[in-house]
Amino acid sequence: MPMHLFGPLARRPLLVVALLTAALLVALPAVVSAQQNPELPPRQFWGSNDTVTVDGQPWDGSTIDVIDEDGNVVATVERESMGWSVVIPNDVDSFRFRARNNSVSELYELGPAHVEPDFVLTIGGPERPVREVALLTGFNFVVWTGHTQDIDDALETFPDTSELSAIFEYNAEDQNWDSYRPGLPAFAQGISDLRAGVAYYLLVKSALTWEMPSDGALTGTRTIAAGFTAIGWAGPDATPQEVLDAVADSGAVRALFRFNATTQRYESYRPGLPEFAQGIRAINAFDVLFVHATSPTTITQ
Repeated sequence: MPMHLFGPLARRPLLVVALLTAALLVALPAVVSAQQNPELPPRQFWGSNDTVTVDGQPWDGSTIDVIDEDGNVVATVERESMGWSVVIPNDVDSFRFRARNNSVSELYELGPAHVEPDFVLTIGGPERPVREVALLTGFNFVVWTGHTQDIDDALETFPDTSELSAIFEYNAEDQNWDSYRPGLPAFAQGISDLRAGVAYYLLVKSALTWEMPSDGALTGTRTIAAGFTAIGWAGPDATPQEVLDAVADSGAVRALFRFNATTQRYESYRPGLPEFAQGIRAINAFDVLFVHATSPTTITQ
């Protein structure tokens, strides 16, 4: 019968101590390395269903997503009978909670492995901020000032979609128009989202007023392509020259065009022409400008 290993070793205490010490020294670097570079658990939030409010009202149990700064869904809240919870990946730098009606919470920027028990989740406010956009019969250029969201969800704020014939977006990369037409299936639509600060061309059957959400992130730098690019001016009222001053390479701009919904015609501004020859003398907040450029550049607002 083979002798048990620990039998002889037990009679040699110094040898046992030496072997155990050697084993610990071998394992020590791995232990230290694991302590220095731990795989951190994700951030976790949970709380009572009774403490969740959406636009000042109790949560009705509809879907709440967690989105990053670009509006991408990174997690979804899990609801149980008495409480809710969510796990948020550590590689998301900042995030918001977004309700089914597209209201959002404040922006959170928390470190990895952050845990929030008994969290009081507040989404939106008593009222979502809006601005009145007057639309005339025919074509109208508008800047979407809500946060980026699915176009069908965004149009829930539209006063009467039966009066909306189509929405167009100019694709500067292709120098062509994409479109959305109410009633067509999703695969036939060229526009899936309304994006914050982006210009859209609406064809409506009658004059109406759109109480458009105004909680989107509108400032930042946007690309101007060689050719034509539709840019929504999100700055304060300005002169054409002040708009050109916001362009990185203003020398690349040959002209600015603006559609007049009243006349259903374009007006223009061409750098270098005298003032009496210009069709655009002033530019208002949320005007849409077609920028004609000879080479790519950017505009920062």
